[in-house]
Amino acid sequence: MNEIPDLFNNFAKWSGKLGITREEESFLKLVALGQYSVHSYEWINLFKKLECLHLLVLSGSQVQGLGNALRFVGNFLTRGLAVKKALVLSHLFCCVFLGYYAIQTGANPPIVRATFYYFLASGPWRFPLFVNLLGSLALHILFFPHQFESRSFYLSWTAFLIIILVSKLNISQLLSRILSTFLCLLILQFFFFSEKQYSMIYALFSNTLLILLFDRYLQRPLSAILAAIMLGTFIPQELGDIFFDGLALFCAPFFRAIMTILLVALGGIRYIG
Repeated sequence: MNEIPDLFNNFAKWSGKLGITREEESFLKLVALGQYSVHSYEWINLFKKLECLHLLVLSGSQVQGLGNALRFVGNFLTRGLAVKKALVLSHLFCCVFLGYYAIQTGANPPIVRATFYYFLASGPWRFPLFVNLLGSLALHILFFPHQFESRSFYLSWTAFLIIILVSKLNISQLLSRILSTFLCLLILQFFFFSEKQYSMIYALFSNTLLILLFDRYLQRPLSAILAAIMLGTFIPQELGDIFFDGLALFCAPFFRAIMTILLVALGGIRYIG
């Protein structure tokens, strides 16, 4: 029986062709795959000082972005079919590869929970919001029954619910992000009695700015790249090498621009703090 293709090896092969620094490569692997290295802890310490460590944790944002990129491919592959059949097949295509991504990155509870929710909320069916949430919660408990004993379970689900519910309000994306960030920080600071007391204003400022930065300039390109690499892992090796060479050549200038914007933003936030 053939082994499942290793996403980490192919990601390392591709990132090695970009001509980027070790620090940049470690950031790329950290936010896309949750893979730690010696240089990862420099990024972790920086984001910790900025009160934004949660942005480096694999969670719903990676699943949502990757799912959208995969859906674009799925819709392309199913074009010409009957609408209902195309929607079902495209959704199954997305969920199969999201499941592969969850397994390859360690099947951690936040990723699995987000995958369950994507499967229920983004399918061709139209379940009410509370059904999607309850279904995700039931599946989460089924796979991780021990999580009830962990405070992080209640914290992550509270934050998850806040983000989902605020996103349903009829307000701008900017205001939605600010509101959900503020509410999550309140929960962390007061309800869960965080050991580290920080400036709410500074934390709100840094989180809002970096979340918008990730959403607008980083998440979509990274998700598209990750989807391409994931699909490329199933290409025969001879064609795969050509594929990864072309992908690196095409993405190098975009990735350089993204890292420049990110480093300038991080430096500015740290200076203000």
